[in-house]
Amino acid sequence: MDDSGVWLPILVGVQSVGFLLAVGGGIWLYRTTMAEAERRRDAGMSDYVPEGDAQTIQMLKSADAEELDGGRLLVLQMVAESLASRRPTALLTIAGVLTQACWLFQDVAVWMKVVVVLLAAFYLVAAIRIERNARVAAAFLRRHPFSSRA
Repeated sequence: MDDSGVWLPILVGVQSVGFLLAVGGGIWLYRTTMAEAERRRDAGMSDYVPEGDAQTIQMLKSADAEELDGGRLLVLQMVAESLASRRPTALLTIAGVLTQACWLFQDVAVWMKVVVVLLAAFYLVAAIRIERNARVAAAFLRRHPFSSRA
């Protein structure tokens, strides 16, 4: 690009915003993961391994149609909270898109721009999926709140 003097500060700014989002999202992810681990340990579920995301989401959506006993309800609440706590991961993927999208405006090979676009599409789909799962989980937790919080 001929006007790199104009674009360079803008691109550095966008990459800086992406970097700050990544750092903030990483800290947020660490804190929510540690809090979730504490709650799981307190509930005696330290070795519970949830199913895949698709089965988990279906399980949370269909839970209202059936009567839930205390143990199963607690498991579903913990799984829902686990899904809801993944929201920082969506922020990290968006930060990655921002930092890499700056390559589109640089004078680089076409194949590199194609790779950046493909990665951005992948990360955006992942972020949308994470957010959708978090919303389903949050809706479940609104319908079935924990009886008491530690």
